[in-house]
Amino acid sequence: MKASDGVRIRFAIWDGSKGSVLIFPGRTEYIEKYGRVVSKLGKLGYGAIVIDWRNQGLSDRAARTGHVESYDEYQRDIKAVLHSPELLKQKQPYHLMSHSMGGLIALRSIRSGIDVDVESCVFSAPMWGMGLAGPIKNTLKVFASIASTAGAGKQKVFGTKRGSYIKDADPDNNSLMSDPETAKWIQKQLSTYPELALGGPSWAWLKASHKEISALSGFSVPDIPTLTLLGDLEAVVDPEAIRKRIASPENGRLLLCQGAKHEVLMEKEHIQKPVWTAIEQLLEERSSPMS
Repeated sequence: MKASDGVRIRFAIWDGSKGSVLIFPGRTEYIEKYGRVVSKLGKLGYGAIVIDWRNQGLSDRAARTGHVESYDEYQRDIKAVLHSPELLKQKQPYHLMSHSMGGLIALRSIRSGIDVDVESCVFSAPMWGMGLAGPIKNTLKVFASIASTAGAGKQKVFGTKRGSYIKDADPDNNSLMSDPETAKWIQKQLSTYPELALGGPSWAWLKASHKEISALSGFSVPDIPTLTLLGDLEAVVDPEAIRKRIASPENGRLLLCQGAKHEVLMEKEHIQKPVWTAIEQLLEERSSPMS
């Protein structure tokens, strides 16, 4: 589909008998990486809709980096998908599942009024804060503002990789997951289809991310049943920002996943088992047979 500004957005749909789960991936991710997640949802009876955000996956790319000038652009991507004729055929009710950057996009989307009714929401390691030490975070924030103002917004943030982090990472020792088998599976995907890979973010993306995190700092989680997943070994996003937002039962359930790193939904099976039990419970509570 084409977004309102002409950017082509790629998405994929799987049918299900009980409802449909919208999946908002994180930065650098792509549809195929969620094949196993979609398979698990399918076994529970749910279909899925997975989005390739602009400038990643096989959606249109305007820069070699992960780049947007504003998070409003991601909301345009969502509208393009939700208004597609294919989506109108999907089984309701709708649920939402998001990871990392997708969790920040999802929070804005739900709080501002997504174009379909969503019955429940799963946040996996949502990027509600940057996982950097204070001095480094503040320094990069200043540089991001300077670089964007100086016309260098599309340039890669210094210190980040030009190529995909996970493609060259040690499967046994990386910051995303502790499951080497899954890491090798993703590496094979990226080696076979290098056009799916994405390197470090742009300065403009970093500036836009700080702006969106700040703008949403006072927002609570959506007023619908919510499950937030957080690995106890999280090192990519800010765990404290997640804990603060899920501070009471009224703000949804926080599931701390023992032995999990950033990619909770792609961890070892024994780590995922309680996660999927909680996901199934959430979905079943908010789903009912519909004609």
